[in-house]
Amino acid sequence: VLEVFLPGQNRKERAADNQGAEDSGLCVAGESGGGMKILLVSHELSVTGAPNSLLRQAKYFLEAGHEVSVWTLSDGDLRPRYEDVGLNPVLIENSRSFIAGEFEKLARRPDFIVCNTIRTYRAVDVLQRFGIPVVWFIRETR
Repeated sequence: VLEVFLPGQNRKERAADNQGAEDSGLCVAGESGGGMKILLVSHELSVTGAPNSLLRQAKYFLEAGHEVSVWTLSDGDLRPRYEDVGLNPVLIENSRSFIAGEFEKLARRPDFIVCNTIRTYRAVDVLQRFGIPVVWFIRETR
């Protein structure tokens, strides 16, 4: 069972199960309440809005005791900030066959995947076929 909810959503019913959940950010809990393996997929590591937002999510997941991996379609100046929190983003090709091949090589499959922006559509298409929940943040407005 995977629970992902925004603060305040079903707060009363979930309060007992989620002691210590903060009033801001995303709350994620595994069936056993222990840490989960989470794969984050970014379209790039530029110092801009969407990549910075994904970095904040990565920090939250790490602080909550989850194991986080990051894939990126393009490198950039944000890489050192990921490395500062102990993450080493893996540069991947933006092709369905490459993404599928890299995913099949993983020693341990993630419990869920977060894809960031419309530009990760190939990753969403491929990774959802493995039967793992994919959260897709489409941030573009036009």
